[in-house]
Amino acid sequence: MQATSPYQDEIALLETKTRQLDSEIEKLMVQRAAYQRQINGMQAATAKLPSEILSAVFQDCSRSRKRLLTLGAVCSQWRAVAWSTPKLWNECDLYFSWQEVFRWQVDALKLWFNNCQPFGLSLSLWFAKETDDEEEAYHWLEDDPSPEVASDEEFLDMVFKENPQNLCALTINYFPSGWRSRLVDCLLAGKLTNIRTLDATNFTYSADLAGIQEADPSGTPSLTKLILRCDPIDQSFGEKTFDAFPLSHLTSLELYGVESKTALDLLLQLSNLRSFACRRLPSSHIAHIQNRDVIELPNLLELEWDFHNDEWTLFLLNNVRLPSLRRLFWNYHWQPEWDGWSHHLPPPNNLVVNFLSSLSKLKVFLGASNIFWLHPTQNGLLAALSQGLEELHLLELDEVLSYDDFTDVLEFLTLRDQNSHEYLYSHKPPRWNFPHLKKLVFDTSCVKDLYSDRDEDDFDPLCSMIESRKNDAVEEAGDGNNDSERLCRKPHLEVMQFKAYSLNGWNRLSRLFNAFQEDFEDLETEGVSIEAEKANGEIWPWYYFV
Repeated sequence: MQATSPYQDEIALLETKTRQLDSEIEKLMVQRAAYQRQINGMQAATAKLPSEILSAVFQDCSRSRKRLLTLGAVCSQWRAVAWSTPKLWNECDLYFSWQEVFRWQVDALKLWFNNCQPFGLSLSLWFAKETDDEEEAYHWLEDDPSPEVASDEEFLDMVFKENPQNLCALTINYFPSGWRSRLVDCLLAGKLTNIRTLDATNFTYSADLAGIQEADPSGTPSLTKLILRCDPIDQSFGEKTFDAFPLSHLTSLELYGVESKTALDLLLQLSNLRSFACRRLPSSHIAHIQNRDVIELPNLLELEWDFHNDEWTLFLLNNVRLPSLRRLFWNYHWQPEWDGWSHHLPPPNNLVVNFLSSLSKLKVFLGASNIFWLHPTQNGLLAALSQGLEELHLLELDEVLSYDDFTDVLEFLTLRDQNSHEYLYSHKPPRWNFPHLKKLVFDTSCVKDLYSDRDEDDFDPLCSMIESRKNDAVEEAGDGNNDSERLCRKPHLEVMQFKAYSLNGWNRLSRLFNAFQEDFEDLETEGVSIEAEKANGEIWPWYYFV
């Protein structure tokens, strides 16, 4: 006979409670794992990045199908962020390497259009038969050995028929057969109602494209920025082209390859412009403005102009006042179409000095001409710039620039007060040129001799100039009421940049950075960022070269 425990009922009750606890513990573990996943998601790198950076990642990945698939497969956090953040779908870049539209590009663009609301889509269409970018070439060739090709009409219908109201910006660098007429038709039909920026290469509006329909600029009421890159030999481009746009609404206009007459007339007529840039061609029709009085453009903040020694530049220097100008690009883009040796020379020195001196609010100056390098103390051109300057770019130098010319510019830019090392030991007079300068940019031509057959001491002019502008705390005497000394800040040069436009310039910088590695390490730790910019706009820190 089996003995029964006097605690049988209590044991059964406790076993039941134990099973209940096991069940509750399992539920809590499941709940805990869910919470932990949420914590991990919030701590993921994607969750910490601002939406602007994530948007740039998505925009870069639109270049190839492989990149899109890779992005989606990285982790669930990427997908969660993508579907929940419309701002990530604002910009899309599509590259057509063989002037063919691939099926995956149509699908990708459809995805971008479906998710870009309510902000709209900024669409860039780039055509190229070949590329010198090895990474891009790899993606184009390895993306799919035999990609499925879609029709141009299907792609154009999606852009100009189904989604024109969703376009807030459009950039296109080439018009295959039929593409230009579709854009013109869309403009004339008034469908691009929300487009704010249009950047088109070899765009023309002509009777052949428009038929009997007249251009109605009211069809693009939101357009404020227009960039037209024209082929100088394209005879169909002319003043009629501008009839398709609401010029009076524009705040930014960039023209490349237009006649000087057209460029200057538009600059003087469009009073709402905040930014104007042009690369112009010669023109002989200046008589209509030669007798005009002084013209003031109070709203213009940014100007890029080809400052050749011609009637158009002389008129600009003599007769146009720019009291609000903040940014000036003094370009000297020589064109073989220019007739006469005088056009290859800079304008008279006194006119340049007077013009630059009048720009009291100038903050950024880009000088793509040797005249700003040669004898800066004697010719007075750099000294004529506003002392409130924050960025100085000295670019596109000829091979005639010598090492002495470069050191003269560095000497001009070196700050010297009565407490500075250079003042105390050289007895040179104090100098305080551009005390608010934050960014200094040099063309790589200026450094071609700095690393070859020279001692490190020969590099002192550049190091001394940067040293004089680093962010040091400077002690000042107390006021006599207490023993503490006040601290003030010297002007701080934040960025020293070298531009490399070619492979030769890139190699030149590599040798320079390797030769003076220790100097740059010291300057970097003292708060000055030293970097190089490639022709495509990529920025590389100096230490990538060593």
